[in-house]
Amino acid sequence: MREARCSWISETISIQVPNEDRTEFVEAVRGNVVFPSDALHWAQAIYAESLDLNHAAQDVVRSVDEDFFDIARRALDKHGTDFKALSLMVKQAIGLSGKALFQPLRAALTGELDGPEMAKLLPLIGKERAHRRIEKILEEM
Repeated sequence: MREARCSWISETISIQVPNEDRTEFVEAVRGNVVFPSDALHWAQAIYAESLDLNHAAQDVVRSVDEDFFDIARRALDKHGTDFKALSLMVKQAIGLSGKALFQPLRAALTGELDGPEMAKLLPLIGKERAHRRIEKILEEM
């Protein structure tokens, strides 16, 4: 990785983003970063063990039933961090598509309704962390 490519990553972000993930992190969040604080926000959304959902994300999570996240958990177990396969399994089981499908998944996994492509974020979040985040949602339902 060329240093100039990541010159906007502050020391705080460098601490949160593992060395082996830096290039993928930059590629994933680049289009959603204007200020260093934006990069810090996405580093926390991806790597933090405790995820706080913003108010709008909480509302979206509450708009689906427990079955949605139970299937999402099983899809994660089956497909790992392949977001396309995971979302397809949820879509086929629940019958939702578009925002009704993607926003609850994004909200549960990142705490946000918008942002970088989930196909790029989920591998950075990792299967175990994503599993814990979905489990937390299920516990709170």
